[in-house]
Amino acid sequence: DGTEPAAEEGAEPASAEPPPAPEFTVDVGQDQFVECLLRAGFAAAREVGPAVFEFLSRPRTGMGGKIGRTEFMRLGELVVPAGPAKLTALHALFAEQGDGSLDAAFAALDTAGAGRLDGDAFAAGLQQLGHTDPEAAPGLFAALDAYRAGSLAAADLAPLSLFAKLQRLDESIAARDWLLERCGGSIESLQRQADEAKSGSISLQGWLACVERLGYADPGGRAEALFRWVGAVAGASDGPLDPHSLRALACLDIGAVRRALLRLEALLLPDGEDTGAAGGPAGVAFARLRGHSEGESLAAQDFQTAVERLGGDSLGVNLRLLFCVLDDSGAGQIGIANIAALLAFNAADRRRKLASCKAFVVGAFGDIGVAFQQLFDDHTEAMAEAEAEQPRIQWPAASARGYRGRAWLQRLLNSLGDDRGRRALGPDDTPNGGSWLYFFPCFAGQTAAVDFKEVTDASQVALARTARWHHA
Repeated sequence: DGTEPAAEEGAEPASAEPPPAPEFTVDVGQDQFVECLLRAGFAAAREVGPAVFEFLSRPRTGMGGKIGRTEFMRLGELVVPAGPAKLTALHALFAEQGDGSLDAAFAALDTAGAGRLDGDAFAAGLQQLGHTDPEAAPGLFAALDAYRAGSLAAADLAPLSLFAKLQRLDESIAARDWLLERCGGSIESLQRQADEAKSGSISLQGWLACVERLGYADPGGRAEALFRWVGAVAGASDGPLDPHSLRALACLDIGAVRRALLRLEALLLPDGEDTGAAGGPAGVAFARLRGHSEGESLAAQDFQTAVERLGGDSLGVNLRLLFCVLDDSGAGQIGIANIAALLAFNAADRRRKLASCKAFVVGAFGDIGVAFQQLFDDHTEAMAEAEAEQPRIQWPAASARGYRGRAWLQRLLNSLGDDRGRRALGPDDTPNGGSWLYFFPCFAGQTAAVDFKEVTDASQVALARTARWHHA
């Protein structure tokens, strides 16, 4: 009749399933977010953390300047962009299309003629062009979609030229280092070798003959590229070099150039600058660089004068070398398109740094959800219980002495970031902040590492406790 049967007398009531454990959640502010990443071992937390936090708490999601578990899980949305080596190889593939321009390469990719490519269309286009690594397509797309528009236009390929130019510079620097080592580390000695006839002039043919005498194999024309880099810096790219021009070899520094590209953007688009004018951010930046000049492009000397007017001493790089990097086509002029490529290149670099945080979290914790709990949970009760009940090591003395050999010294130099250390990172590798040698930290006011129970400063107790258990 639709009614439930009465329970039999003496029967045990059906056991209800236990409710699922509540999912850990907490609201985290930016300072706490950065500090927790730093404690977990992400050495770039102070540099990258604020940008990651801003990404996670993008408009209408973060509440009151904080993020919770839902926002933190957005780390999973970040695709690790392809590194410089893969992007340089892609540029080489595109150079084989049509007239060798990036516009011709985009036309070959855009078989439907839509003018824009989403991720699937980009991957399909790469396959048609004979790209041999289909799994690399998402990373390549992420690197080129620097502003996360979700699709690519022809202009979005422009940063590839910068990646290729920096790769050529890096290869030329390797050639320079080899040649200088052959000459005992002396530029003057290399000058004498290059101007063997003491004519006061070094032609390209004479330079290549010098390189051959020194025994350099010259893979890929690196010696000729080095000659042209020196000529560009010395202001003599179209003719023979004065022997003293070789002093420009000391100016070639790939790290300084990469840093200068970021600093140049900050110089051209200072905080608070209105970028909504005609031409967008690139137009505003070029107008600031051009000043009162009415031309649509700048030559090397005009660029150097303009950057010096804006305070270019802070860039920390030879300005002619920087101009040569920006002048991707070698035309001797740069315009709005070159500045747009610079901004997109820097945006891709920032996106790569964001992705390095995701790589660290997944590598350190295995899962983003697990990472959220372990990073931001309050472990006070667990630590108190462990202090009282868990096994521990009792050291017989407060300090220990012992011999440490060459391998230990090498780890020490690497951990300190000393120039004598060896950090064997490839061009596609992203430093994850790992350490070669563990340091037990001392906190403010301490002269030696002590047990956290002995720390009297209330603001330092939690840090000292975390450090002790991390050490254990």
